[in-house]
Amino acid sequence: LVLSVLERRSRWVSFNGRRLRLVTADSTLLTDTKTGLVGKPDVILEDPEAKRYIVVERKSRSCAGVVHEAEMMQLIAYLYLVTLRKGPCEGYIEYGNGQVHGPFELDEVAVRRLLEALRDIRRIRQDINPPGVLAGAAARRCRGCTLKEECQTLKATVLSAT
Repeated sequence: LVLSVLERRSRWVSFNGRRLRLVTADSTLLTDTKTGLVGKPDVILEDPEAKRYIVVERKSRSCAGVVHEAEMMQLIAYLYLVTLRKGPCEGYIEYGNGQVHGPFELDEVAVRRLLEALRDIRRIRQDINPPGVLAGAAARRCRGCTLKEECQTLKATVLSAT
């Protein structure tokens, strides 16, 4: 899904043979204070006829037919956030070599996997670091992140709720 300047201005794009309205490209931070989940999908499109949103996660790597588990979990997280904030959606992963995988739907099994992964991540971080303190590579990633302030605010909200 390559968005030309004209498409960005017109707000309508063609994707998978469908004409869709461009909701956002690389700019909307979605949050869920209940789970502590924060994400910024690459592209969110809307299919007004179907009354559904389409989340497109773009990867620079080429795909040899295998979607990595981490990529799938990232898409599931975005589908969860978009469903909470906007409504029903489906997701696609688009790779640098032009391959597109999907549609993926958010079902009960996917939500359960996501919530279990979030619990595991939270447990691991609490075992390794006191709340609010990151070390090593994680601290270096946070230092340069444009979402650092929002993330720290959300983390404080989630920790105070638990």
